[in-house]
Amino acid sequence: MGFIRAIGASYANILNFSGRASRAEYWCFVLFQFLVGLALVGATMGYAIYAVTLAEYGIPTPDMIGDLQSWMAIIQVVMFLLLTVPGLSSLIRRLHDTDKSGWWFFISFLPLIGALILLYFVVQPGTARRNRFGQPTVARKHRHKNAPKEFAPHIVAKKAARDAKRRAEIHDYYRKNVAAHAPQT
Repeated sequence: MGFIRAIGASYANILNFSGRASRAEYWCFVLFQFLVGLALVGATMGYAIYAVTLAEYGIPTPDMIGDLQSWMAIIQVVMFLLLTVPGLSSLIRRLHDTDKSGWWFFISFLPLIGALILLYFVVQPGTARRNRFGQPTVARKHRHKNAPKEFAPHIVAKKAARDAKRRAEIHDYYRKNVAAHAPQT
């Protein structure tokens, strides 16, 4: 799953706390949260430095720092809605992918050890097959290699038809070219 597609999937499921989220979807959204946060910190610091620099040179600034504080309060609410809610949703669905209940999120409130346990859970691969939270969200690379018939019946049926056709071709070739020219004893 690509970066943009993973971000889209997280926003498409912004209020969906059921189902599953792959590792790619979850970690791409975590990276997106980090990059947006970094951009906001950079913009805020730049604005604050600009306001202080103007004040040092004696240029009147109509309470730029006060305006910044007002805007930051608004930005924090917007960022909570646009990053924290889908991030929490994605985390819970990621826990579901590893066949863990979303309630495990609350272990993160334990200082240090809780965050480490939660980190361990989210870096684990998801279950390859259906679990109590549903089907996997993306096709795993190893899924169809030795998949049982009940897991991927359309792939097994295509392979069986292809194999039957190939056996018929080999039988025809043998009958026409080998058996017809074989010496009679």
